[in-house]
This record gives sequence, C-alpha cells and structure tokens, in this order.
Amino acid sequence: MEEFDSKHRHIDWTDENNENYGIFPDSDEQIDSYIDGTELRRYVCQITIRKFSVIDADRLRNNEFLERLQIWFCKQKEAGNMPKLPEGCEADEIRGANAMLSDINIAGTKGVYTIQIIMDYLRDEL
Repeated sequence: MEEFDSKHRHIDWTDENNENYGIFPDSDEQIDSYIDGTELRRYVCQITIRKFSVIDADRLRNNEFLERLQIWFCKQKEAGNMPKLPEGCEADEIRGANAMLSDINIAGTKGVYTIQIIMDYLRDEL
C-alpha cells in the first residue's frame, strides 16, 4: 500500500515523536500437522502506527486507513499475491484483524493504532 511511508518504519519499536510505524513479531505456532510431516503454522505480528489524532476527523481518517489495510490483506489471496517465504514454506492465507486505536497521548494529539496480521502457512518436514 502506497500509504505506508517506508522511510519511517521500524522493527520492534516506534518513535513516539513522529508519525511512523513499527512491525512487532508476536507468535509462530503449529496449528495442524499432516501424515507427510508437513505442518500448518500460524504466524502473527502486529503493526503499530503512530498518527496525529487531534480531532475526531483525524481519528476517523486513521480508522478508515486501518479498515482499508484490513481489506487489502484479505484480498491478497484472491489476487495470488502472497508473501514469498523461505524454501520449504508456502503462504496459505493472510488477513488483518483487530484493528483499533489502542492508545492516545496525554495531550490527545497523537494516537497509537494497531492491527494484527495473521498468516497461515505450510512448512515442509524439517
């Protein structure tokens, strides 16, 4: 999505003084296994976005962005646009969930928005 500014992205942190986003890995767990040794796994990460939220119109625009992002993730499987994974792994499904305003600073000028990204993938026997 072109709405993401790749110059202001971080892994495992965000800058509280600027508009930016961070990707926070959460979990990677087995949810099923098959007789051939293949595992169905679920990887979850969270995208945390810091945006200005001074007035209700700002918060509405930010929530609309999260909704578009959630829809964009859900459409990727239909479009055949799944993430490239390491050898022996293949993405099966990806979706966005639980998008929300999760915090706002004391001054009420900046909000912290979060969305979970959930990807189910197949991993060949190790």
